Amino acid sequence: MEPGLEPLHAMIRLNTDLLLNCLDGVSEEDARHRERGVNSLSYIALHLIDTRHFLAADSCGNPLENPVTEALGENIKIEDISRYPGLDDLRKWWTAAGDHLGHCFEEMDSARLLSPKTQPFPIEHDSVLGGMAFLIHHEAYHIGQAGILRRQLGYDAMSYERRGQPRFSHHKLT
Repeated sequence: MEPGLEPLHAMIRLNTDLLLNCLDGVSEEDARHRERGVNSLSYIALHLIDTRHFLAADSCGNPLENPVTEALGENIKIEDISRYPGLDDLRKWWTAAGDHLGHCFEEMDSARLLSPKTQPFPIEHDSVLGGMAFLIHHEAYHIGQAGILRRQLGYDAMSYERRGQPRFSHHKLT
């Protein structure tokens, strides 16, 4: 893997765990609950799965069949979604998209990474690598929303627990 991609790949793996942690123990009903015009947990998961598929196809040039296309339809606005997949499917698709991106990152070379970005993302680094960095930031932004929604629904705060890794502990700064 190109050295410049290693931190982004680490963020993809972290974000995979964090969204799963946001959905952990949440009921199907609560995941679809929406108040005051904000996103629901289910919508955030759908949107982020779709974004990962875009990242694989556009930035990496290695598309993967997108399982959320049917649920999203032609529009990506939450108001246009009439039927949501279940949380088990969303979790499976989220993890599969992250695994696919890991393979894509392994295959990318510096020429592709430094080629001009294909979309007008709001980041100064005018390259595919810059676009990838923005999309991974975009994931973190929505995962933050999911963490807040989880708390508003009455669940414990999102955990930084990592699957297959030693337990993370917070240390007080002195």
